[in-house]
Amino acid sequence: MSKIKLPAVVGWILISRALGEKVLLETPLGPVEGGLRESASGVPYVSVQGYPYAAPPVANLRFRPPQLVQPWTDPLNLSEDFSVACPQKMRGQLVGREDCLYMNIYVPQVETDALLPVMVWIYGGGFINGYNMITEYGPEYYVEKGIIVVVPNYRTGVLGFFSLGTEEVPGNQGLLDQLEALKTVQSVITSFGGDPNRVTLAGQSAGSSSTLYQLTSPKSTGLYQQVIAQSGSNFSPSLISVTAESAQKYSQLAADAYGCLGLTHGVLECMEDVEASKLANLNDAILVNLKPNEDGAFNSDPFMPSSPMDSLLSGNYNQDVKVLIGTTKDDGIILTSLLVSDPIMYSVYRSFWTLMAPGILFHRPIDETTDEDKLKVIQLADFYLEGTANINDKHFENITQMFTDAFVTYAAECFVSRAQNTQTVYQYLYEYNGEYGLTQDEGLPNLGVGHADELYLQWNPVFGQERPLNPEDQAMSAVLQDMWSKFIIESDPGHGWEPATSGKYMSLKSGVDYGMEKSEDYAQRMQFWQQLFPC
Repeated sequence: MSKIKLPAVVGWILISRALGEKVLLETPLGPVEGGLRESASGVPYVSVQGYPYAAPPVANLRFRPPQLVQPWTDPLNLSEDFSVACPQKMRGQLVGREDCLYMNIYVPQVETDALLPVMVWIYGGGFINGYNMITEYGPEYYVEKGIIVVVPNYRTGVLGFFSLGTEEVPGNQGLLDQLEALKTVQSVITSFGGDPNRVTLAGQSAGSSSTLYQLTSPKSTGLYQQVIAQSGSNFSPSLISVTAESAQKYSQLAADAYGCLGLTHGVLECMEDVEASKLANLNDAILVNLKPNEDGAFNSDPFMPSSPMDSLLSGNYNQDVKVLIGTTKDDGIILTSLLVSDPIMYSVYRSFWTLMAPGILFHRPIDETTDEDKLKVIQLADFYLEGTANINDKHFENITQMFTDAFVTYAAECFVSRAQNTQTVYQYLYEYNGEYGLTQDEGLPNLGVGHADELYLQWNPVFGQERPLNPEDQAMSAVLQDMWSKFIIESDPGHGWEPATSGKYMSLKSGVDYGMEKSEDYAQRMQFWQQLFPC
């Protein structure tokens, strides 16, 4: 019986060579059993799912920063599919448990003695939901390129971002979970054949925002060398962290929703007694998304000592990191698809534009909306639609463009305009309209190149399903995977992709139509946003 070949790994012991059987590995935290699997194209890899990276955040550890996991001596059987999520509402169902801080690690079996590059993937979900199951993010396309893939769970919603404005409960638990996962990768990844000095931190949507929060946090310095940020940033008016004061305010709303304000035994003790399933319903209960907060005002060791925008403008962030960043052409469809499923919303938006639009475009609560906010949303409607009277189905594409630019496009452009002066930045615009998308998954027609469309060509399975690719999707997928993998492995995506200092982005229109450009329309829109919200 021959020994399994893994990259530069000492300690893998073959239990059975047959696919589906186990290999044993000694790691710094304790021994684990992984399962030998094979990708659709026949590339073997070892799957280790449910590797603990922090102590269970339960009982009096709820709402606290993650604590160190205790080492173990008996082998953990991590060869099967791991199906634990942190408590949340996913696709209408309450799922998960609080003991959820585990990571999945997928290791390609390759003929090399060199340590392999590592990608740590942070899932999206608006900081409300998301999880690391292999059915959500199947790693096959990446392991086929010789990349180790690590996907950690992290806390979201009230469990991930509840803040009392104190050192004990500062908030940002979800971001601190990600930080602890990165620290664990540094300490254990060589046991899996990975190179701790070739780690790319990647994510999409809130996962993309997370990568940039880590980039602007001094606490994550040195834990990764590159970032891939897909359709999510912290530098737009609609996707920003909240101040310490606002974090406390929203957390008080949360506590009040569960009858925990004004109690003699304390808010924290009361919130610790609330069932996790009830906490997962928080966003439905008070319509507030608890978010990352600028905890420097009350925390002596803050994750976010200043706002990401202040860090970007001052240059006080991790500048020795290469960045690949971009958006999809119609990211805003995730917001405007409501107009298709419920057309009455056109009339609602027309009638209450200055009341509703600041919340949608600037993430501004109604009670905090200013006259300046109302003026700006009128200016936006004039620029994109020639007035609010044109908020109707004939102008769906222009409405979507406005929401897209507010949501992510200007945020990415803002980051690129600054960061390109201090580090290597590659920018892209994904314009390929494939077979799959979130709107199609919801039973709606294909409305454009929507938020997360590219993920259907980068992971399989993804979002709970296998996604067979048609020939056109296969061609686009091959180009995407080659570019992303080259960046992860070689720090350069190739294919003629020039850094952002060229003044252009990589336009990805199809598997045979891609190249550097910056359209006049794009430039004019970004110039308009720059006037509204100088960066």
